[in-house]
Amino acid sequence: MMFSKRRTTTILLSCLAGLYMYVTFSAHQKQVAQSNNKGSADKIMHQFMSLLVEDSSAKESSDKDKNCPFRNSGLYRSVYVYEHPDIGPSYMRSPRILNRSYGIEGVDAELFSIPKWQWLEEKENWKVFNVGPFKIGSSMEQYSLDTIVHDIITHPDSCLRTTDPATAKLFYVPYLNSIDFHKYGKLFPSSYDTTPHAQAIMDAIDGDYSGWNNIWGLTDQFWKRRQGSDH
Repeated sequence: MMFSKRRTTTILLSCLAGLYMYVTFSAHQKQVAQSNNKGSADKIMHQFMSLLVEDSSAKESSDKDKNCPFRNSGLYRSVYVYEHPDIGPSYMRSPRILNRSYGIEGVDAELFSIPKWQWLEEKENWKVFNVGPFKIGSSMEQYSLDTIVHDIITHPDSCLRTTDPATAKLFYVPYLNSIDFHKYGKLFPSSYDTTPHAQAIMDAIDGDYSGWNNIWGLTDQFWKRRQGSDH
């Protein structure tokens, strides 16, 4: 499979973001635990890396975020997490889904339905049944990075999320590739073909948002704002 320079850069930066969040969050959690025991590419690269350094103008952390490892980071309350169009705010839905939602004449609601993001439900099942990357010693542990990043970003104590996409510096697409391919915690997937959701993301990176609109059911407004460099 051939990747464009832009797509490759984006993938590498996504991995870098995941590792950054994992190391920061893990180190902080360890520090808090110890304290309790004691009684207490180019333009894209430039735009992205600027988000990872300390931001002196970052919003003042609230008391509830005083233990947040990202409180002095440029990412503090600045990551918008995309949600399924059926549960997210209506202004984040694609025109296709809006037409379905508001019953526009001539639109077949069933035809324009968007399936649930099964990988999120599957992830919780993996946790419950201790399979896949959640099984210690399993060869599937090598595929755990995307599940770890998802847990960190959506963790209530990470203070990364914002509910306002207009102010977000980073947009997180909660697509768990490891689960989408390795269904039921199997090491070898039944197919190595690129899934529709994965293809839609790769197309969006290259500037084609049709799959994002039609398969994900979400607006491309914020992809276009910075050509996806913040996704």
